[in-house]
Amino acid sequence: FPSHDTSRFQDSATICGEWTTFNREAIAVPLADYIRSMVQSEQLDGYTLRVCVGTDSQQYTRHTEFASVVVIYRVGHGGSMLMRRFRETRQMTLRERLMHEVALSIDIAWQLMEPLRTLGAAVEVHADINEDPRFPSHIAYQEARGYVRGMGLTFRAKPDAFASSCCADVLVH
Repeated sequence: FPSHDTSRFQDSATICGEWTTFNREAIAVPLADYIRSMVQSEQLDGYTLRVCVGTDSQQYTRHTEFASVVVIYRVGHGGSMLMRRFRETRQMTLRERLMHEVALSIDIAWQLMEPLRTLGAAVEVHADINEDPRFPSHIAYQEARGYVRGMGLTFRAKPDAFASSCCADVLVH
């Protein structure tokens, strides 16, 4: 797979958020190791899984709050969520912020892709972007879809992007 560079989006403020469980317990091992272990355990229990990564943001006057999530969805049986929150101080246009969310999600998905491939699991990137041109977030739809698919990942947009539009959204609002 081709490499990608999200460094133009990332600074020390972006990286500082630590991954936690939904109960706010810190994850002390690398995220990929933790997710691989979770997926293995769920597969041994016989569940069909979807691993979904999403990021959402909320812009304020002096900063932008971001939240990224990894959802291990047991199809038909609920799921587990890991999360990370952080803030950046620079202002962004809507298109730039939406693409920043996608780039952050791709970076996370990229870390998980190879460990999950060995287990026969794939990673989906959920974007808080609407397919419907009547909505402002549609401004980045084509660009985001091409970016995610170009990285060899599965792309989901609203209304199918629950990891970003529901799970991460709750964390920034």
